[in-house]
Amino acid sequence: MKLSKNKIKFIKFIFFGIIFVAGCVLLENKFSENSRRREVIMGGEVFMVEVVRSKNEKEKGLSGREELCLNCGMLFEFSKPGKYGFWMKDMNFPLDFVWILDNRIVYVNKNIAKNFSEVIFPPNNIDSVLEIPAGLLDKYKIKVGDEISMIYE
Repeated sequence: MKLSKNKIKFIKFIFFGIIFVAGCVLLENKFSENSRRREVIMGGEVFMVEVVRSKNEKEKGLSGREELCLNCGMLFEFSKPGKYGFWMKDMNFPLDFVWILDNRIVYVNKNIAKNFSEVIFPPNNIDSVLEIPAGLLDKYKIKVGDEISMIYE
């Protein structure tokens, strides 16, 4: 069976088209995981969070900001689990801290005052921390052991 030149061109076009589309999908997934914004679901509530990864971003955190919207937060991600310390330097509003390991809440700190001067550490290793407006952990009944889902934009 001999294929015509047009059929061979068509088959090549389809083949490379599939390769191109697959590559685009893979790139989109890679960029989505590195997105600066993400939806986090915990306690049945959706939080829009800003993701910080660099040392400078982590040191600054929410310092100096005047407010944080109700279901907003800042997610600090770490490349490996550890006991990372956080402070409230130059904060203008109180926070709840959600300490996370493998998408599960392992510890919480509630209603940390804006002028709290000590460094806060989790009792166990964590791989990320979510800072949200104070009082939301109680309001939404979010607790240790709850699972967290991430939706990449």
